[in-house]
Amino acid sequence: MMVKSAHDFDECGYVIKHNFIPSGELNKIKQVVLAFHHAWRADNNDFYQNRAVNSAYLTAPKYLGEQQRLVLFQFIASTPLVSLAASILSGEFRFMNTQLFFNPVNTTQLNYWHRDPQYHLTLEEQKQALLSEPKWFTFG
Repeated sequence: MMVKSAHDFDECGYVIKHNFIPSGELNKIKQVVLAFHHAWRADNNDFYQNRAVNSAYLTAPKYLGEQQRLVLFQFIASTPLVSLAASILSGEFRFMNTQLFFNPVNTTQLNYWHRDPQYHLTLEEQKQALLSEPKWFTFG
């Protein structure tokens, strides 16, 4: 199963894992993310209503308590997620950041969720970059 993940990542730049997180665990994470989003929106309402497609720093202490942050860090460091990353990424890897992506509130605004190479590389160049550049993945 992990070999297929590595192959999919090398070929497509992404991996889809159905039922990867048990529903009880997913519900705990969802409750923390919803609490973050509610608090973040209260501080950033104008931005959220007019331009936002994501918010950053879910693991920062500004919007979540210590226990809530611990839920996220335990997930990030969990054996299944680390094992998946190790099966896809060769060599050492590091956690970079946390962001929450969402559809824009403004229905006329395009949602520009992307993988960073999509901004400046053709599809063929993206495939080549997957072979030679540092790799990263988004868990969503």
